[in-house]
Amino acid sequence: SSSALKMSHTCVFLYSSLATDQIQVVNSRRLEDSLSGRKIQFEKVDGSLAENKEMRDIMFASSGQRGKYPQCFLKSESGDYNFVGLWEEIESLLECDTIPPEVLAANPTIKTFELVFADAKRN
Repeated sequence: SSSALKMSHTCVFLYSSLATDQIQVVNSRRLEDSLSGRKIQFEKVDGSLAENKEMRDIMFASSGQRGKYPQCFLKSESGDYNFVGLWEEIESLLECDTIPPEVLAANPTIKTFELVFADAKRN
């Protein structure tokens, strides 16, 4: 497959500006910092705003994680939301980026941040 045909995905980050759970607030900041630090372009969607309800419901349907924040998705060019994970999954992907390449090569089932976000739009 030619890289010219490769579709790019938009990272979408679902959070709530009304989150009272301090862990969700901190994890949302961590996710934003991690994406920014890796030059991943992302759209932030505030799930607490009424005008985002329809989009939020589509994301919740994709993730199966209603009311949990932050949630990270890769949106395809056709508009499908593919759930990447909650912060815990993203943190795990980031940690897997530090695994030596030969270990990753021998264990192709290990997912890394760079692998999962390989075709995400970058800044």
